[in-house]
Amino acid sequence: AARAQYISDDFHACTLDPVWTFVDPSGGGSAAIVDAYTAQAHLALSVPGGAAHEFWNDAAGAPHVLQPMTDTDFTAAVKFLAPPTTHNGQEGIVVRQGDNSWLRLEIFRNEADQLRAAMVGWPTLVLFDVPLPSAPSAPVCLRVTRAGDLWTMEWSADGAAWQLLGVPSTYAMQADGIGVYAGNRGLAPAAHTVQVDWFGAVPG
Repeated sequence: AARAQYISDDFHACTLDPVWTFVDPSGGGSAAIVDAYTAQAHLALSVPGGAAHEFWNDAAGAPHVLQPMTDTDFTAAVKFLAPPTTHNGQEGIVVRQGDNSWLRLEIFRNEADQLRAAMVGWPTLVLFDVPLPSAPSAPVCLRVTRAGDLWTMEWSADGAAWQLLGVPSTYAMQADGIGVYAGNRGLAPAAHTVQVDWFGAVPG
């Protein structure tokens, strides 16, 4: 698929690339590069506990890093070093339209300790919510492909062999930003940190 004009990043430098903006609507979250200039370099994106921090209703409440993009067909992927380990923890890709509209594509761990994948559109449109076909320990990659209003979500354990999640779904939007987020939901979810190895085009 054609790629939009976004910038791929391996989060290798000592600070977050200026292409990214860290967005923390509720406060208490953080974004930092860990182990810069080493083979273990990654982005640590943290979400506080005690209250929900997620993209839901009219709130873009999850801490996330965001960069501008063009409103065209694209493919983008992210590699997380591990799936969420806390109940109601979320990690995923968000595509935004302005400040209040979005599409989120995520892996989360539910109250029953099951890893699931979901595609959710603003404000509360659940396009699908399915269990992961298997339960990886580490790492886990997500990939989103847009073709017009059709969105496809896949996952991989190695960034090479990809499996479809849910079903390709229709969602109309005028995208102007894309990013990665750490979220949680529920009455009193735990804090957790999402570790992001790379984002964008799958490394060759």
